[in-house]
Amino acid sequence: MAKKKITKDEVLEMLKNYNGDNNYLINIRYLYLNNPSFSLTDSQIEYITSFSETKPKVARKWVELDSYYARMIADDKLLVNIPEKMWVEKLLVEKEKSYHIFGRFFENDKLNLYWIPKDAIVVDKTNKNVVVDFDKYSHRKPFKHQEEAIIKLLENDKFILADSMGLGKTSAAIIASIEAKPNKTLIMSS
Repeated sequence: MAKKKITKDEVLEMLKNYNGDNNYLINIRYLYLNNPSFSLTDSQIEYITSFSETKPKVARKWVELDSYYARMIADDKLLVNIPEKMWVEKLLVEKEKSYHIFGRFFENDKLNLYWIPKDAIVVDKTNKNVVVDFDKYSHRKPFKHQEEAIIKLLENDKFILADSMGLGKTSAAIIASIEAKPNKTLIMSS
């Protein structure tokens, strides 16, 4: 069944009655109520209809920014310095590939509204509680540096093992894949 198209008047009514915590919607509502010549854009209409029922998540924490995206953000926002992190006061909206954030890049900045690609935020995906019983590999026990490599491989979702030739990267990767119990494993070695 097709979704009923919402009229502009219905969107304006939604906006007028909005009493949530989304700072972007609060700003649009203020403009609508206090500026008689205010007119909604298509993207604002889409945002209102899509997210007026979405409750923002209060984060109040600094998150690390990917250095590549940090440079892009600095260029796009004409920032003098490249930000290394971002203060996320609230996560207003989460889309498939981006976040709408009420936050700031530097300690002394005012809080503002930003669309940030999800890839720009570095998520700590390490699993710090990795324990491996290396005794069960006694037929060919890994060396100490291989044990460290195996632990690193298991602790991280993404990790490049780039030891020098002959140090046992392949066997370390095989043991790590056995310990991780994945559905499929691809080990590339040259």
